[in-house]
Amino acid sequence: MSNILYVKTEEERLIIRIFELHQITKTYYLKCEEYSEDLDSILQPIKEFRDAYDHFIRYLNPNESSEYKIKNLDKALGHEYRAFFDTMDYFCLVMRERIYKLKSGFSTKELEERIPNYCKYQQRLLICCSDIADLRKKKDIMRVETTVEEYQRVALELEQICNYICHYLAEK
Repeated sequence: MSNILYVKTEEERLIIRIFELHQITKTYYLKCEEYSEDLDSILQPIKEFRDAYDHFIRYLNPNESSEYKIKNLDKALGHEYRAFFDTMDYFCLVMRERIYKLKSGFSTKELEERIPNYCKYQQRLLICCSDIADLRKKKDIMRVETTVEEYQRVALELEQICNYICHYLAEK
């Protein structure tokens, strides 16, 4: 998010943040589709993207006041944040579901034998789940930057745990 440091106006700050957040959300949204067992899509982020786009188009109207345009950029950003949170909630759910399905059918002893440092990863998984619950609880559109970064960190760790476990359990 370093581009925001060099902007001159509120308008530029909003446009850059919309772009950056959209790119992050799009990446995780596509991962959701790929990781999901049924390759399904979730509709709520698409609705939020559509609503953000509508506000961005209003911003582009040359006949509107500067105040109106900024207000619409701000609303577009709000929709991008909602798309991000909906996508991350679903991504983390898909990752946890994959992990639990991979582990099903194995006893704890078998998991410890097949997966190096299994206890460490199991403990980390439980911490991730707790972190996700905390993040979901403290979501606030007015104070989102820290939460966005924290959510990305937890989601990445969850994905890494999933891939690690998958590596050792892919074939029974």
